[in-house]
Amino acid sequence: MPTIYKDGNHKPEMTIAITEFQVMSGFRPVDEIKTFLKEVPEFEMLLSKDLIDNYLSENKDECMKQILQTWLAKTELDMEPIIKSFLNRLANEDDSAKEKYLFLLIKQLSEWYPNDVGVFMPFFLNYFTLNPGECMFIAAGVPHAYIKGDCVECMSCSDNVVRCGLTPKLKDVNVLLEILDFKSYTVDQLKMVGVPKGSDNVMVFNPPGQEFGLTSVIIQTGETYQSSASKTCSIFIVLSGIGEIGKTKKTLKFGSIFFLLPKETCLIKCTKGGPMVLYFAYGVN
Repeated sequence: MPTIYKDGNHKPEMTIAITEFQVMSGFRPVDEIKTFLKEVPEFEMLLSKDLIDNYLSENKDECMKQILQTWLAKTELDMEPIIKSFLNRLANEDDSAKEKYLFLLIKQLSEWYPNDVGVFMPFFLNYFTLNPGECMFIAAGVPHAYIKGDCVECMSCSDNVVRCGLTPKLKDVNVLLEILDFKSYTVDQLKMVGVPKGSDNVMVFNPPGQEFGLTSVIIQTGETYQSSASKTCSIFIVLSGIGEIGKTKKTLKFGSIFFLLPKETCLIKCTKGGPMVLYFAYGVN
């Protein structure tokens, strides 16, 4: 559908948290999904017993695909009694049960997106919080949703977004199921650790695939930073602090964005309001 998906590129993404950043990403480890399927009775309202039993016994990608085909075809009218049953039942449980079965998260999602098929998705996708400065890499085809918080995001050259829930925008379940990565991940597998460059104030994040990278830079008041030359064009954004760049001493402040040509470098100084926080994005190839 060229009018919707305008390019044929894949879309790996990398996210660095600016604030506490709540996300869902990647299918949970199989044992966790099985536990929820067995212990959350509302899944018997959402899915047939055969679908559940097939996944519990076989755990094949095709079983998950069949589950999602059935689940994501549900209407808001279908979902309303299922979500209501879950919330009413858990409201009377103790705090440990509420925590185990993600009551507060499900309740919040149901308030933001009433009766949406995505409200139950935390039972299947990893849910976790990135602290400021922590990074996550999302390979092409890995399902994910940003729930709350601010981040810096960098991705390959594609405008395509395939959605299935928790959005008022176009949903395209058929295309999603064609491209979806059904692999299970742990949270540690999804997180990515930056590499210091010269000091802990400069962290380099180069994800697998060698398509793009991000560098975070912290400059204290009165100090300077000399950027590295990149083989490709690069761009940087200022998120805090006030300073100046190069011989022109052009002012930098929150929201300032600069474009650098390949092999071009710049000297940046934080003059006040430090620390100055910058993020550089660049191609790697």
